[in-house]
Amino acid sequence: MKKYIIIAAAALVAATACSKVETVETPDAAISFKVANYTPATRAEVSLNSEEIYQFKTWAWVHPNGGATGEAFMVGETVTPDNNNAPTAWVPSRAYYWPKNKDSYINFFSFTSNGDTPKVPTVVNEGAFKYDGATIEPTDNILAAEAAYGYKANVTTYQPVSGVEAGVPTLFHHLLSQVKFDVKLDAQKDLDGKTISDKYSFKVVINSATVTYANKGSLTLNFSAPSSLPGQSPFTTETNYIGWEKTAGAAANTLAPKSTDAIMTDGITVKGGSASDVTTLIDWSSVMPQVLGELAKEATGTTEATPATGDVKIALTYTLTTTYKNSDSATDPLNTEYSEQIVIPATPLTAFNDAIDSWYMNYKYIYHITIKAVDAKQIIFDPAVVEWIPSATEPTFTVPVNE
Repeated sequence: MKKYIIIAAAALVAATACSKVETVETPDAAISFKVANYTPATRAEVSLNSEEIYQFKTWAWVHPNGGATGEAFMVGETVTPDNNNAPTAWVPSRAYYWPKNKDSYINFFSFTSNGDTPKVPTVVNEGAFKYDGATIEPTDNILAAEAAYGYKANVTTYQPVSGVEAGVPTLFHHLLSQVKFDVKLDAQKDLDGKTISDKYSFKVVINSATVTYANKGSLTLNFSAPSSLPGQSPFTTETNYIGWEKTAGAAANTLAPKSTDAIMTDGITVKGGSASDVTTLIDWSSVMPQVLGELAKEATGTTEATPATGDVKIALTYTLTTTYKNSDSATDPLNTEYSEQIVIPATPLTAFNDAIDSWYMNYKYIYHITIKAVDAKQIIFDPAVVEWIPSATEPTFTVPVNE
């Protein structure tokens, strides 16, 4: 049977970083927002517009005279770019103003979501944000900002993100993971390491491909005021953070390529001695962060994913056509062609490659599937001749005289 290989690669999209905040005294100034998400390598600003997000929701609690109890100030307020001052500031649907007392301050929390069905949180309060039993679709994009605590005025400088200024610092993080699967056909060498003749050509058509995974669960993000105010409160200090808890008993969801994709209709064709370019099998899809395998307790007390019983599985069926063209003659007996269907049953992703044992929040993963056109040795012969076997009987007879 033909084999395929999966190689997984992960790219970190964003992580928590230190911040520096400077404020200016602007009594009665209107509250505005400056928003971004960012990549930690360059800390360069990434516009929400690149995420196809053009508004977000904000909750705010004002603490008059520095009191310990916050009063609702904004409740799911819609914030959009200021058309008269874009892209510097984002503003709420109506004007809100900073409190006048020097001890008064405001705490802010913001989130945004788009997709076929935007996800509205179940609970939002001054210390927590929660989704309860949410169903995550492949088109979903959910982001939550680090909570902004103790603000009394618009910020003029906000590091580490260049350009985040002139408003409430609103730094978004992705709450989901994203995955992509691509495929290529490799017809370069056989298992003996010999180059395959270019008289051979191979064509693979994907008949079906599915990835099953959990897409229903709950998430609670807890916030607390940082030690220095004003400042941001990230919902986690972990780089590898799952956060979501799968809903017990919920049916698995399925990712699959579109039936009209070229890989499903025209397929990939290569000559012997070469490999195809990478072709997208399943394009970028949002998924709920989760452990890819069931958790198993070891005798040492450590916990790790067990590949043999993984929850996230891939199934693949494809047709491989092998053609040998010795000449252009239609009657050349050396010209051959045959097709065979290969079925890979639903198998845990970690059984092929366990380099990634979990999908973490705010990470993107690419899985590379390689289909080997030839994964057996060339057909050879070992001729032998059976020895002559002498007969045990040696007949004797007399020829009669011709009279």
